[in-house]
Amino acid sequence: MTTISIRKYASENGALAGLLVLALVLALANPAFLTAQNLLNVGVQAAVIAIMASA
Repeated sequence: MTTISIRKYASENGALAGLLVLALVLALANPAFLTAQNLLNVGVQAAVIAIMASA
């Protein structure tokens, strides 16, 4: 990858990269973060917000 393509990728996917870094930090800080119940709860909350945002 060239410098230009890395910058383009970072500018297009910066939010995704930030989300992945945040998930990694939270998983390391709290072992209960990556449990199935917590991930289901986060998914349900995100779905409600997505539905409200699309309305």
